[in-house]
Amino acid sequence: MTKTNETATVETTVPPPESDGRGKPPVVTAAGPRPIEEHAKKAGIDTATLAAVMQSEKWAVGKSVPKTEFKAAVGKFLGASMGGE
Repeated sequence: MTKTNETATVETTVPPPESDGRGKPPVVTAAGPRPIEEHAKKAGIDTATLAAVMQSEKWAVGKSVPKTEFKAAVGKFLGASMGGE
């Protein structure tokens, strides 16, 4: 990206999102956020339920969240009434 103003031109390079800024993929720790699909697989959540939870939480494919947040979202969805009340 190039930005120009009256005094200078600045070139900036943004690393790809899958990079840590040094060209290497980010390191995921066991205690850190994990992709929601990984949480669902480990918890035995079927794809339809996962899709509904994702829609309810406005989560995109590949979103990483802590396990506690994922479990809370699934619990909230499964405990909700069909009428939304």
